Amino acid sequence: MIEKFPKPEENSFEDDPSTGEALENERERDTRREQEVARKIKTLETQAEVDPLTGLLNRRGFGVIVRERYENLKDDPKRPTVVMADIDFFKRVNDTFGHEAGDKVLQQVAEHLRKNVREDDVVARLGGEEFALILNDVPEGSVAQLTESLRARISELDVEWEGKRIPITMSFGIADGNTAKTIKDALAAADRALYAAKEGGRNRVSYLSELSAEAA
Repeated sequence: MIEKFPKPEENSFEDDPSTGEALENERERDTRREQEVARKIKTLETQAEVDPLTGLLNRRGFGVIVRERYENLKDDPKRPTVVMADIDFFKRVNDTFGHEAGDKVLQQVAEHLRKNVREDDVVARLGGEEFALILNDVPEGSVAQLTESLRARISELDVEWEGKRIPITMSFGIADGNTAKTIKDALAAADRALYAAKEGGRNRVSYLSELSAEAA
């Protein structure tokens, strides 16, 4: 004898409105959590590319930007101009006035550089007293003038600490973007020009084409 059991009532999860709503809410919570994690990761990445003292790009951030600029303009004969800059005798500032005073100098120099370049230009602090700039689409004859203007204004900065004025000067080295065909070439050329500026007495601007002419 075959015993017959009553057919169970169909009551799947899909047919239960409250269960479907709960699943949808859970999916929304998962999405929000994923978005929050993504935002935190992006914030950490941004922080990793910014110098906390000055708010400028740090060495890592500068490397990212300069690679992007050169990659975007790899087929353009007018490449960005790279400028290296260094605060002269910065160790004396720290030794004479203290590291807090040195931090104030770095912050004011950074703010001055940022305010006196165009919005599309880039300013970074590479570490210590060393800074770098990327100047976009500047006529060759104007690069040295712009950099000289930055140098002159830096020397006029009124940085005071505990009632005493801290004298500040800066040396600059320029690499011609049209001469340097790769990022590595541009950075190396700007470094050589900066070295020449310091060897030449500091508080001056050296331009790679000038160095080439002198070497010839």
